[in-house]
Amino acid sequence: MQVMPEIEHNAPRFMYRVYWKRDIPGEQWQSNDIMDWKQNKLVIPNQPTFQQYRIKVVAINEKGEANVSPKEEIGYSGEDVPTQAPQDFRVEQVTNSNSALLSWSPVPEDSIRGHFMGYKVRDT
Repeated sequence: MQVMPEIEHNAPRFMYRVYWKRDIPGEQWQSNDIMDWKQNKLVIPNQPTFQQYRIKVVAINEKGEANVSPKEEIGYSGEDVPTQAPQDFRVEQVTNSNSALLSWSPVPEDSIRGHFMGYKVRDT
């Protein structure tokens, strides 16, 4: 989140109100006020791992909320290590002294708990 320059506050007691809700049917909007307009983040504790949220931020001063509708963004709660490792790892073919063709069974998507970035193969 970028902070609004002080020249654009338009009245005293400028702050932000952050709205969020899990992106599932029936969820209600929740909000937190950020009283220090120079702060550019909000940490909401005790959220489930890597869930999709709808988020919007509204500027507020002592005259009230901004009269512009906030743009909704999609965000995610924190990532965590996967709950499962790939199974059935095997060497299909050794192509030369520096490379080989490997295969394995993929993990279930719900065990990833974050953005899938690939597999890292390590010699143990």
